[in-house]
Amino acid sequence: MKTLTPSVMNTPARLLAAGLICIGLTACVTAAPATQPSIQAAEQAIQAAETARVLDAASPELTLARSKIQAAQKAEAEKHPLEAKRLADEARVQAELSVARAAAAKARAVNEDLKTSNSTLKTELQRNTGNQP
Repeated sequence: MKTLTPSVMNTPARLLAAGLICIGLTACVTAAPATQPSIQAAEQAIQAAETARVLDAASPELTLARSKIQAAQKAEAEKHPLEAKRLADEARVQAELSVARAAAAKARAVNEDLKTSNSTLKTELQRNTGNQP
């Protein structure tokens, strides 16, 4: 019968230890979610909202977006990447919502103008043809 030397008997334990070290190193190397792309996307959305002159129609959403982007930048500076990414994503959504609400308000105003114009045209047509409303 063949006897095992101490170095051979420790081989499974060594393999297990090496595997655990690799897993541990992989966990350390795996970076937290990248916050810069989220923060940049939020800043671009806020700029787009400001360019679209959202300030009047959807001011609360735009104000909230600005405060959330500031909080995201602070969280990133304090090394809280998950919170920074979440806040940046929320800021982007709020900025996009402000643009959508402003567009909806403009569309409602145009719709009301068209209704008024249509009503005026109907009245003029009926007056010119002699029919009463």
